[in-house]
Amino acid sequence: MKSVRDFQTQQKSLFNKYQDLRHDYKELHENMLKMLWQEMFDDGSGAGGRDSVSKRGVDGNTGRLKYDFLALKKQDAELVEEEERVGEYDIGAIIGEGQFATVKSCYSTTKEKVLAVKIIEKKKVTSLDSLKRIDNELDVLEEVAGKHPGILTLMDVLHGETYLYMFTEKLDLDLFDFYDDHPNGVTETLGRLIILGIMEGVHFIHSRNIAHRDLKPENILLRRQKGPDGTEEYDVVLCDFGLCARVEEGTLMTDFCGSPGFFAPEMFVQGEYDGKQADVWSIGCILLELLVGHDTFGECWMTAYDSEYMKRKSGFRSEIQSAVMELKELRLPSNLSDFLQDLLSDVDGKSRPTVNSLLAHDWIMESEHGRDPQIKRRLSSLDSPVLQNRTTSRTEDAFTGR
Repeated sequence: MKSVRDFQTQQKSLFNKYQDLRHDYKELHENMLKMLWQEMFDDGSGAGGRDSVSKRGVDGNTGRLKYDFLALKKQDAELVEEEERVGEYDIGAIIGEGQFATVKSCYSTTKEKVLAVKIIEKKKVTSLDSLKRIDNELDVLEEVAGKHPGILTLMDVLHGETYLYMFTEKLDLDLFDFYDDHPNGVTETLGRLIILGIMEGVHFIHSRNIAHRDLKPENILLRRQKGPDGTEEYDVVLCDFGLCARVEEGTLMTDFCGSPGFFAPEMFVQGEYDGKQADVWSIGCILLELLVGHDTFGECWMTAYDSEYMKRKSGFRSEIQSAVMELKELRLPSNLSDFLQDLLSDVDGKSRPTVNSLLAHDWIMESEHGRDPQIKRRLSSLDSPVLQNRTTSRTEDAFTGR
């Protein structure tokens, strides 16, 4: 009888300790979250003063955040957060969901415009890395806002007690959903137009020494519209800049990121890589899926990214190399095959071409029946020295007959 009572006493004592530990953990967790989000408002002096922090003036080497969250600080107390309304915005249906954010449709009553809003639940952002990912996206989107049609436009940011709200333009669909209507791939002409749109956006951020590092169909948005001749065209817009990074000339990156099927092999095999060249590889993967369709892409390409192969770096590199060699069996048109090989043949990322040079490739410059008018119109608006030289040389050839 005594042993039973002793056991019950020990059990009760353990339960009480468990409850105390749960309480302590909850308190520590809440304090950690407060400290984490305080990073957004700390200017380094401890005073939290606004004047000492510019929009992107904080030294990246200090580890402090770049975006000016100080401008949002007062909203904590003033912003009314309701499920169907936040500030001037009526919140609508869910568009998509992620690890710690939900994207919904919304309507701005002052702008009288339908937008999209990424709603980030602050309590789910439990690490400095996660916070810096949000910071990265806001910092870059603010820098490029309205400067290029191929980059998602950030319209507004609201900081509430519970959530952080990022309001952006709303487009029709993403490239991943687009595949549902094209299960066997797209025509070469449409593939060229979409990949050109992607390269236009990437060329723009690369010219500002920014690497995206997570290019994949889910992060490519499309807007349907009619061209001057009445045919259907697509505006292509890059989104989700959470993994982007500033690129320093001659400096390699070491943090592994991206998505299976689309990240450059050198990220895993070598552990260091050029961020811009990694983006070029991802463009090649996207083009491949556009051409062959989702199911075939899974069979001929995604299998190389299987976790079993990724247990050994040499094994993974070998599988990727084999997958690239097998692409020749697709029997693509010559210029298209050459273009795809330029994107994907260098599995080590040592001599991959730049987006700037790829814009002047024969497959981009020409269609099967001569110069595509849509391609011509869009290329003419690009600020690309290589492209301008290529166009000039073509004009000279036409006059000289060479």
